[in-house]
Amino acid sequence: MKLIKNGKQLKNNPLAKSIVAIVLLALVLSVIPAFVQADREAKIVTLPTSDASKREVVYARLKATGDVDSVYVVNHFHPSGKTSLTDYGDYEEVIQLTGNAPPVLNGTTVSIAEAEGPYYYQGNLKSRELPWLFDMKWKLDGEEREPETLSGVSGELELEMSVKSNENIDDDFFNQYALQISIPIDPERTQIVAASEGFMVSYAGTEQQMTYMALPGMETTFKAVFDVKDFAMGQMTIAGVPLAFGIDLETFDDEFNEMLAPLEELESGIAEFADGAVELRKGYKELLNAYNKMSDGSGKLLSGGKQLKSGADKLKDGVKKYTSGVDRYVGGVGQLSKGYQTFDQGVQAMYQGTQQLNAEGAQLLEGSAAVLAGLNAIVDQLSADALNGVEIPAITPEMLAQLDELVDGSEGVRDGLAGLAEGAEQLYGGLIALQNQLTILKENADKFVIPENDVPAMTAAEWQGYITSPAPYGLGLTISGDAAGQLYIELAGLSGLASAYKPAATMLRGTIDGLLDQKEGVPALVNGAKGLLAGVQKLSAGYGGYHDGTNQVPGLHQGIVALVEQLKGFAGMSGQFAPLLEQFPQLVEGLQQLRAGYAGVYDADGTPVVGPDGVPMIGFHPGLKAYLEQGVGGLIAGYEGVAGQPGLLAGSKGIKDGLAALAKNGRQLSSGGSELRDGIAKTGKGIADYIGGISSFDKGLDRYRADGLIPYYDGLIKFEDGAETLKAETSDLPQKFEDAISELLEEFEGSFEVRSFVSEANKDVTSVQFVFMTEEIPPAK
Repeated sequence: MKLIKNGKQLKNNPLAKSIVAIVLLALVLSVIPAFVQADREAKIVTLPTSDASKREVVYARLKATGDVDSVYVVNHFHPSGKTSLTDYGDYEEVIQLTGNAPPVLNGTTVSIAEAEGPYYYQGNLKSRELPWLFDMKWKLDGEEREPETLSGVSGELELEMSVKSNENIDDDFFNQYALQISIPIDPERTQIVAASEGFMVSYAGTEQQMTYMALPGMETTFKAVFDVKDFAMGQMTIAGVPLAFGIDLETFDDEFNEMLAPLEELESGIAEFADGAVELRKGYKELLNAYNKMSDGSGKLLSGGKQLKSGADKLKDGVKKYTSGVDRYVGGVGQLSKGYQTFDQGVQAMYQGTQQLNAEGAQLLEGSAAVLAGLNAIVDQLSADALNGVEIPAITPEMLAQLDELVDGSEGVRDGLAGLAEGAEQLYGGLIALQNQLTILKENADKFVIPENDVPAMTAAEWQGYITSPAPYGLGLTISGDAAGQLYIELAGLSGLASAYKPAATMLRGTIDGLLDQKEGVPALVNGAKGLLAGVQKLSAGYGGYHDGTNQVPGLHQGIVALVEQLKGFAGMSGQFAPLLEQFPQLVEGLQQLRAGYAGVYDADGTPVVGPDGVPMIGFHPGLKAYLEQGVGGLIAGYEGVAGQPGLLAGSKGIKDGLAALAKNGRQLSSGGSELRDGIAKTGKGIADYIGGISSFDKGLDRYRADGLIPYYDGLIKFEDGAETLKAETSDLPQKFEDAISELLEEFEGSFEVRSFVSEANKDVTSVQFVFMTEEIPPAK
């Protein structure tokens, strides 16, 4: 359990009362026990015993905040026979507690006729004033709470209680009465965690009592911290009783003389102390001579340090300009490399997408060839040659199966064309995004400052010559020791790396410009993808049909389905020979036209025949093949390159290699520059600290002289005079101390006059006691 220091304050004369408190404590612990054991007789105190004498017990009910709720007094008389009594008090009402004679209240006078034996009556005071002011504050987990909200709570509960003097009441009671404050503790609900010093804990069965004592004339504040669970607390009790010591000062003087014996040694030590003050002033002259020598040496050190700092500043400026350029270079490379990552990922994704598109196109072309083969087989079988001799070829089950396969294959071609168009659209959009990213890369690359002149790679010896040569040929610095050689080697390595910067940056910028070439770079791929997309969309619309805004226009697939359905219809018309003779040639002619539209019509030399509308009859299948080979194949060639010319992939690799070279040099330059900068910074800081230390030391010497030595001498004179005065004032110290303590103890020696709390008109008062009780904090319902 922790102890908390409590605050106590004497109402009057704090210094004197504090000394009294210390002395009284010493008396209780040492001297007074000896008095108790001594063979002496205590003085007898005579108490009033007349029939009219009385005792007062003042009761008060307090709220849990310390505010007074009500005050009443129980007055006790003990006449030997029937006696008429008169008492005084400013009561609201009086209540008979014992006897047969009721008290009669008339103003402030209470009359009792023929009271006999122990007689008690209660008077309820109009005033709520007490000699003490109580203030109780409650906090739960650090938050201030009202007492009525604490029933059943759990957590850390803090009680702070202050006791102060009430200025509205005669302070004789406050100065003469001690208070015993008892706090009931239920161990099952409350555990004491910390408390102000001076408390006691007593046990009564399962209950505990936590008790504090407030001494007469002392204002006090104490705290207690509890760990509570389902909290409840009974009534606190505060009892006030008079307190005085019966001290025999004559016996006290004899006992106290032995305790003051060490003061004689103190008196002797003070005398020796005064003699030492005289010797101290003699040593001042030696101290002044040493100071003058130290001040001269400090001035020389400060002059040399300033010369050293001038040379270091020149070197620091040169290194600062160099490292600043390196930092800008490294930052630019990092920004460009970040943009490249996005671009390169896009290039790889577009290349893979184009390869996938090519694979899907090959499958589509294979399906289209199968449709064409099936169409050729059916047309050849049902050609007009089969009508010679007026015979209609029979439509066999095998032919019906071929017709179904033809429709299924046509649907596959239709769906494949739609997927191919979707892939071409994504490819086109991705290439546009790549072109935009590449444009941003170029903008960042153009920000790179490429020096007009090449950066020379200097050797360690050349760096040494530049740094040590006088202006205007060099810096004119003198650097010696092992650190100098290492510095020249680091500078040589850094200049070699810096010399490679211009070629790498130039190559990178040229590579990016080549990728943006309108004829051979990414823009050419964008144009090719745009044309591919338009052609594939046109093929898809022509094959699968499209909506012109008003009507649905059928495509090649719908024609195949219609002719197949018509051909299947002939299989069920075996009994209708005449209509067959009329419709069958038209069907064959339709199939031949369909085949011509699908396969195209070519001369012997492979040139497409021009149709009636003036358009070459290329055919769907050859057109699809041309788009795939030239369109998708052209895009792949753009990625991979042709005839020894690098494509987009090679260009991207060139950017990657260029950035890798720049990044490598950048890291090495940055690392070397940082080490060089740190080394120069440490050297400069060391020099600056050295100069600062010497300067501070020199200024400190001046302040030491002005604020120390000179005032010190004046202080020595005063110190010597003060020591002599102390020596004179502390002569015969034990006797002076004894006289002062005896004078202060007189305030607590003997007893005091008992006075009525209720009214000054009550003269025959044997005792006055106070009993206060706070309201309880009940258990939670």
